[in-house]
Amino acid sequence: MVIDVLERSDLPFPRSLPEFQRLFPDDAACASYLERASWHNGFVCARCGAIGEPYRIATRPGVLRCRKCRCDTSLTAGTVMERTHTPLSVWFWAAYLLTSQMPGI
Repeated sequence: MVIDVLERSDLPFPRSLPEFQRLFPDDAACASYLERASWHNGFVCARCGAIGEPYRIATRPGVLRCRKCRCDTSLTAGTVMERTHTPLSVWFWAAYLLTSQMPGI
């Protein structure tokens, strides 16, 4: 699934470095952004189709658990970030740098 953040008002795209730092100060902010990007109308379990607020596991901040079938879903599943130990804030910083640089520089 391709997400065009420039078309979604609920997913602001930072236009400057200070704005990037304000929007994504830590991994929790990055995880929240990924969750909104993946389920803009609320969490839907991929296994059972249940709709609603998932459990959030304190020891596993990048994982959401379905309240109905208890299936765990990673926020990074299906992305380049899947199964890496690199913090989300580093991935977001890299993505920002790649998308904000002027061509030819």
